Amino acid sequence: MNSALNLRMVLVLGVASVAVAASALDRVFTFGDSLSDTGNTFNASFGLAGGPPYWNGRFSNGPVWVEGFSADIGGAAVAHRLGGTNYAYGGAEANTGSALSTLLVPNVGTQIGLWQAAGNTFSATDLVVLWAGGNDFVTANSTNPLGVAANMATHMNTLYGLGARNFVLPNLPMLGYIPRYVGTANEAVFNARTVTFNTALAGHAADLRARPGAKVLKSMLLVFLMKCG
Repeated sequence: MNSALNLRMVLVLGVASVAVAASALDRVFTFGDSLSDTGNTFNASFGLAGGPPYWNGRFSNGPVWVEGFSADIGGAAVAHRLGGTNYAYGGAEANTGSALSTLLVPNVGTQIGLWQAAGNTFSATDLVVLWAGGNDFVTANSTNPLGVAANMATHMNTLYGLGARNFVLPNLPMLGYIPRYVGTANEAVFNARTVTFNTALAGHAADLRARPGAKVLKSMLLVFLMKCG
C-alpha cells in the first residue's frame, strides 16, 4: 500500500487445508479494483491516474499483493491492457458498467465482459481472484452493504458459469480506518458497513464452495488494515 497513507495491509492466506494445492495452479485471472490493479487504469487514462507518486502504474508505492501471489504459483499478474490476465482497474466498483468517477474504469461485471470478449476460457489449473467493493462505499457512497455483497455473489456465479473452479475471495479491510475517516463519525459508520459486507460475502463464498467442483482457497483472505505510527 502507499506508505504516504500511513497504513499497512497484512494479507494472510492459509492454503494448507484447501483441496487444490498451489502447485496444481499455473495461471491467475484477477478482477477487482486498485488493490490489485497492475496498470490498467494507468494505461486507460494515458498515465493521468496511477502516476507519480504512485509506482509504475500501481496505486501503491511498489508491486501490489497479487504480483507476488501470482509469482508464487508460477503465474503472472500483467495488466490485461498490456497483454496479461489481470483485469482489475483502480477505481472499479462491484457492479457492471463504469465507475461513477470516470468512464475509463470498467466495473467488475464489465471486466468479466472484457475477459469474455478477449476469447478467454478457464482451465482446471486457473485461479480466479475476485476482490472489490470498497469503492462502492468510499467513492459511490453506497449505504447498502448487502446489495454490494450480492453484486459480488453475482460475479462469483457468472465466473463459475464460465468455467472457473478455483477462487480466492478476499474480504474488505476496515474502511473506517481510512485516514480521512479516523476520529470522525464516519469511522464507526464505514467499519459497520465493512463488517456487514464481509459477513454477507462469507455466506456467498460458502454457497459457491457448495457448488460442484468449486474450490475456494480459504473462504476469505484475512485482511487487516491497521493504523501505523
